[in-house]
Amino acid sequence: MSEVLDNLRILKPVHGGYGLAFIDGATVFVAGAIAGERLSAQVIRRKGRVVWARACAIDEASPDRRDHVWPQAERSGVGGADLGHVSLAGGRRWKAAVIADALERLGSRELADEAGPVMVHAAPGDAERDGLGWRTRVEFTVDERGLAGMHVPGSQRVVALTDMPLASPDIAELGLLGGDSPWRSRWKPGQRIRAWGGYIRIDRTWHDAAGEVVADPILSVTAGEDTYEVRADDFWQAHREGAGVLHEAVARAVAGRGDASVAELYCGSGLFTRVLARESAAVFAVEGAGGACAQARANTADQGNVEVRQARVDRRFVEDEIIARRPGLVVMDPPRTGAGRETTRALARAGAERIVLIACDPAALARDAQVLLEAGYHITQLDGFDLFPYTHHVECVGVFDRARSGAV
Repeated sequence: MSEVLDNLRILKPVHGGYGLAFIDGATVFVAGAIAGERLSAQVIRRKGRVVWARACAIDEASPDRRDHVWPQAERSGVGGADLGHVSLAGGRRWKAAVIADALERLGSRELADEAGPVMVHAAPGDAERDGLGWRTRVEFTVDERGLAGMHVPGSQRVVALTDMPLASPDIAELGLLGGDSPWRSRWKPGQRIRAWGGYIRIDRTWHDAAGEVVADPILSVTAGEDTYEVRADDFWQAHREGAGVLHEAVARAVAGRGDASVAELYCGSGLFTRVLARESAAVFAVEGAGGACAQARANTADQGNVEVRQARVDRRFVEDEIIARRPGLVVMDPPRTGAGRETTRALARAGAERIVLIACDPAALARDAQVLLEAGYHITQLDGFDLFPYTHHVECVGVFDRARSGAV
């Protein structure tokens, strides 16, 4: 019989979707918990004095607790809805607390004080839909019976899914789930399935909704006043409103500046590049992925003041290509791991008056932001955006302005 820890008091939320508790000198990360609750939890695994567990009986419930939005995920433990037991408003408070904690713990007290209380904003339409049906991109794994499912985190076990309430109606209409799926004859156990915009990728091959093979599907998507063409294999925000929300946030951060030179790092398919080109004389955009780089060029072809370069963004590239340009503005949207200390330090030496940082991980945000603070920048705006309802993920947009007397 599995070990159960009784009478745990959940002190605060922590990154990864867990509640933090302590018992008998051990640190306990509890899935399915909310700060302030008293509960019992079933131990999943131990490593030294660190324990991972799952709530199994709630003795004192938080006002933010709700019936889980995805009962199958709650029963089976599959990933994808680790905050499915938390109300939408409670989830945003959870994420704001995690951001603030990361800024202080992985950055500094000074950084957290500068940022002040962080507001996490809901995406348009989520309140009306109860936070469901937002996910336009999904990934599944085929189990040994040929059914589409998802892994239980930390294991090789695949749970066949019967529904996925976070997925958009377009995804649901493809009929990927269940034993009667028309796609079941096309895939094999162990294969990975991805769906986006009416296209389905089985391992490395894309198909349209009718099952015909499509070599390199390109989707037309809209954000703000702009329309983009994006390769199905390239990154794009999963939330149906995600690209538009971030498009507007960056547009507000750069509005009216009129910078002669702008550097955009990790530009992807050009989501922000079009915005920057309207606000500046020249944009130097950099992206490492070849397909996305080509789409960024295509998406800005009507704007004559954009240069798109395919290159890996690192310290050496920044020193060789960015510092000499002396951009007045830098916008960067690094991967989940962040830009990193060395790259961010080099970027600070370029001397931009403003740096706009888009981050999808609070820990990476805190680390990169601390480097900017040490280099003489100050946070003038930091907002969170709940583009992943009922999960622990959150997107942030931070605006950092250079102190005139800073030691950059």
